[in-house]
Amino acid sequence: MEHVIVEGRYPEPTTPEALLERDQTQRCCFDLYRSRPVTHYLALDGTQICCVFRAPDAESVRRALDKAGRTPPERVWTASLEGTPHDPHSLAVATAVAAETGSLVLVERSFAEPVAFDDVQALEDQGSWCLDQHHVRFLGTFFAKDRRRMICLYTAPDAETVRLTNRRLDMPFEAAWAARAFTPDSGPQSR
Repeated sequence: MEHVIVEGRYPEPTTPEALLERDQTQRCCFDLYRSRPVTHYLALDGTQICCVFRAPDAESVRRALDKAGRTPPERVWTASLEGTPHDPHSLAVATAVAAETGSLVLVERSFAEPVAFDDVQALEDQGSWCLDQHHVRFLGTFFAKDRRRMICLYTAPDAETVRLTNRRLDMPFEAAWAARAFTPDSGPQSR
């Protein structure tokens, strides 16, 4: 089974409770395509989301979402989990703790050409002093199999602090936003 990342935006803000209810009512569509939602990261303003699924491939998740009648997401892609911790359960625990304290920040990165994870990580490692100075701590990364997209998770005082440190370290990023983390089984975890 693969990690499949689904990214989307909502024209009207949504809530974790609404998403969990929708997951429950559409569970048969996910089961049909062997796609299991693992963790949802919802922006604090409720307008954007990043979901992690375990599925045979990205097409299985696309089909499940289509069968469920959901609006097509912006992106659906397969990923590996990189950084520390190396397993999804440990990352889920770390992000849940960060979300409970209101300090979970998600960073979206895209690259015109494929990159090596180690090269991007080396930039961050070189700037560890800057991250430490601003109380930003790396939690983990979902790295696209085509090596052109990343979703990085941090704990930090706020999203602007993460944006600032990324700019200072010349780390490419599209967006950084504060998030809540929740699983279909556990419900929302936020401040």
